Amino acid sequence: MGFPMEGYVGPDALVELIGGALRLRLATYREVSRQAAATRLSLAVVVLAGAASAPAIGPSLGLVLPVAMVLGVLLTLGILGLEASMVWGICRLALRERRSMGEVMRPLAVAHAPRVLYLLVPLVGDPPILQIAVSLWLLGAFVIAVEAAIDRGFVVAVSVALVVGVLRWLLDALIEGL
Repeated sequence: MGFPMEGYVGPDALVELIGGALRLRLATYREVSRQAAATRLSLAVVVLAGAASAPAIGPSLGLVLPVAMVLGVLLTLGILGLEASMVWGICRLALRERRSMGEVMRPLAVAHAPRVLYLLVPLVGDPPILQIAVSLWLLGAFVIAVEAAIDRGFVVAVSVALVVGVLRWLLDALIEGL
């Protein structure tokens, strides 16, 4: 059973999409990249993943849960916008690939699905192993999403992911230096 080709609506489609994304199914990521109709569902994954991050970010910032949920959603949407812009720019400038922003953004949105695992924080606390597991899962999902968006193989996808990582690191350093 795979991600549905038509419909892209409702909780069943959302659960199916998150399940495929968590299993790191390349076919799921490719499907959402190709189907403009999957845009709303992809953004729903981002909103859910951002809200699910609240138990992990709220206590460290001293925020109540509803405020942490809104912050988590805004941060996740911001990260998606930044990463999608970087990957799209690399596609256009370095790889000479003509991909729409939607083709790039949708699989990158779905790649945030592992953040739903932060819902385990109230049950197990915030052990470092959970942070490591989610971070590695997010990294793997990001590489698969990049491969689905650019369709040039995993060597190129890993290279693009490394460039995006370096650019994000440089941006973080620049912001901290201000």
